[in-house]
Amino acid sequence: MSRKIPFLLLLALTWTTYGPAFGKIYKTSEIYCRDPFIYVDRAHQCYYLMPSAGASPEGRLAIYRSTDLQQWEMIGRAVKETGIWQGAADWWAPDTYEWKGKYYVFVTVSKSNEKRGTMIFRSDNGVTGDYLPVRQDVLTITPRHLQSLDGALYVDQKGRPWMLYCHEWLECYDGEVMAQRLKKDLSGTIGKPIKLFSASEAPWCMPIEKRDGHDCYVTDAPYIIRDEQTGHLIMLWSSFARVGEKNKYVFAQAISASGRLEGPWVQDFRPLNVDDGGHTMLFRDLNGEWRVSYHSPNSVISSTIRPTLTIGRVKIENGRISAFEK
Repeated sequence: MSRKIPFLLLLALTWTTYGPAFGKIYKTSEIYCRDPFIYVDRAHQCYYLMPSAGASPEGRLAIYRSTDLQQWEMIGRAVKETGIWQGAADWWAPDTYEWKGKYYVFVTVSKSNEKRGTMIFRSDNGVTGDYLPVRQDVLTITPRHLQSLDGALYVDQKGRPWMLYCHEWLECYDGEVMAQRLKKDLSGTIGKPIKLFSASEAPWCMPIEKRDGHDCYVTDAPYIIRDEQTGHLIMLWSSFARVGEKNKYVFAQAISASGRLEGPWVQDFRPLNVDDGGHTMLFRDLNGEWRVSYHSPNSVISSTIRPTLTIGRVKIENGRISAFEK
């Protein structure tokens, strides 16, 4: 999205200063990143992180490993630019999943002659890669006629894989959260996408600008879990809300009490945070506690105040997030 461009430009200009170094240990607060997604490897009692990529001559998507969510070692890179992805831009929102014994990373990419969207890369050799695209003939798996971003995997109660993604506000003004059925090997789509909701349906969501006479509302980073006790679906997603005298980037929840992906989705009246951070995912840590990862702040303010990995705690009760603590 256009609001991410200043971050990418600054990161490209300062890569030698802030870019990750192989083997170096970083504190969580020192990982300069956006769109963090944490994969929990219970078999090896560790965590993996692949944040959105910056400018790197060695390939895309740095891989970090941690055993305690406090210190992280940069251990390699997951995806190389080859074929149609040579020279592709963005490399945003890499989400990592295990599916049917293989590992997948959903990544948002773009090119000058292609609309932004999400491609899925697969590793047959463990979570650390190497990752290759599930398709060689198209830049993205998301519909090529839509400008979209932030693809995420959801598996329904019938065991069918879906991709959640956002139809971008730059194209539709009022950003939309969509769901698209995937083939079992995640190599393509089945049927037409389903619209789950628009950003403006949330009472807390504020427009970020006016374009062509339309108020523009952002949808970012839909991520769903199913509450084991109630069967409710809990979705976290991000946008902008009024905090004090400013619009700030935040995250909030929407609930499908029916347990169906199609909804209906009921929006919370207020966001869960106020620290100008978002693009979230939920995970249980190695002790079984619910955690949320996101980046904050959203803006690059200075060389020392910039988006970094943030990990909080959440409590889930009665089919919804009842408490958040940074």
